[in-house]
Amino acid sequence: MKNQLINEQIVFFDGICVFCNKSINLLEDLDKNDKFKFATLQSETAKELLPESLTVGDLKSLVFYKRGNIFLKSSAVIEIVAQLGGFWKIVKIAYIIPSIIRNVFYDLIAKNRYNWFGKNDACRLPNANNKHKYLE
Repeated sequence: MKNQLINEQIVFFDGICVFCNKSINLLEDLDKNDKFKFATLQSETAKELLPESLTVGDLKSLVFYKRGNIFLKSSAVIEIVAQLGGFWKIVKIAYIIPSIIRNVFYDLIAKNRYNWFGKNDACRLPNANNKHKYLE
C-alpha cells in the first residue's frame, strides 16, 4: 500500500482528540478540491507510512505526509493551510519565525488539548459524504 500512497497528501491526526477532530472537520470543509486524504495516527496507514516514534505513545503532533515528505507540528499546519491555495498561501510567511519559537505555541496547545477540549472514547468514523477522503 505504501507505493500507492507515495504521491498523496495525507493529514494524520490524533483520532480521539476533540480539538483535532474539529480541526479536521474545518479542513474537510475548506478542502473543496479534495487535495487531502485523512487518517488517524492510530491507524494502520500511519504505522505503515510514518516512523514508529510518531505513532505510539503520546501522540502530540499533527503529521502532514506530502508526497513522501513528512512535516510535523507547526510546519505541518503551515504546509496544510498553504495547500488550500488562494489567499491561504500567505501562511507560508510564518516560516520566517524559527520553528523552535513556532513550536512553543504548538506544544502548549498539544500538551493541554485533552484538558481544554476533551477526548473521545474512540477514533472518529467518516460519514457518507466524506468517506472517500479517509484511508481507514
